[in-house]
Amino acid sequence: MRDGNWEVSMKMAGMEASAMKQTQCVTPAMLKDGQGGLPQGLGNDCKVLDYKLAGNTATYKVSCVQPVQMTLTGELKHAGTDAYTGSLTVDAGGTKMAFAIDARRIGDCPK
Repeated sequence: MRDGNWEVSMKMAGMEASAMKQTQCVTPAMLKDGQGGLPQGLGNDCKVLDYKLAGNTATYKVSCVQPVQMTLTGELKHAGTDAYTGSLTVDAGGTKMAFAIDARRIGDCPK
């Protein structure tokens, strides 16, 4: 993965109309610890509990307290430096939701 502006699409499993897209600027500093591609905007009180990178696959677990207590478990498979796909499971108080992730680099970060 390389720095730049990324478009990340997340779609709830089994629901074609549920696609959510966002762009995020991934900086060299974010990539330094290898976690730059993890979902952004989850809340202010989230911590990465377990992050592993093996070959082109990253697995992670994130725990959030605010705005709601939840645990996220995910896997990302990098396709070169400019794209990745993956899955994300969210457990919010016993309610589980599964998402498919598709991301691609769309250029440099806005100035």
